[in-house]
Amino acid sequence: MRPTLCNPVDHADVVRRFEALTPESRGRWGRMSVEQMLCHVSDYLRLPFGEVPSPDRSTVFMRGVGWLLMRLPLSFPKNLRTLRELDQEREFSTKPAAFEADRDRLLAQLDRFAQTPETADWAPNTLFGTIGKQGWGRVGWIHLDHHLRQFGV
Repeated sequence: MRPTLCNPVDHADVVRRFEALTPESRGRWGRMSVEQMLCHVSDYLRLPFGEVPSPDRSTVFMRGVGWLLMRLPLSFPKNLRTLRELDQEREFSTKPAAFEADRDRLLAQLDRFAQTPETADWAPNTLFGTIGKQGWGRVGWIHLDHHLRQFGV
């Protein structure tokens, strides 16, 4: 079975891994600090709720890629460029404040995602179009796992 944020066991594992991070955690690749990563991922978890403006730029090809992501045990490659809406170097991204507060905000976003019903009004994914909670849960798990591996947890 493919991991997803919709599965309580996978959700708990992701929470445990974020709790293992410290302010001293260093990335194995990329330019983000651990504090920037927490804000980046927290901003990402606002996308399914339409709270970060992100137009549907999906194409037939990218919807096909999304279909594969939902079904195959894939991961994001290292140093993959992020969506401009989530770029920590942009002025509109959430900026780090304090490690614990940033991590608490992220964990609250994770819980909010888990507790929101599948029948809620889920925003389309910028790259993959309409994917609903299950799709957001799968792509979200891949994204979070990517950054957790980046920081060694």
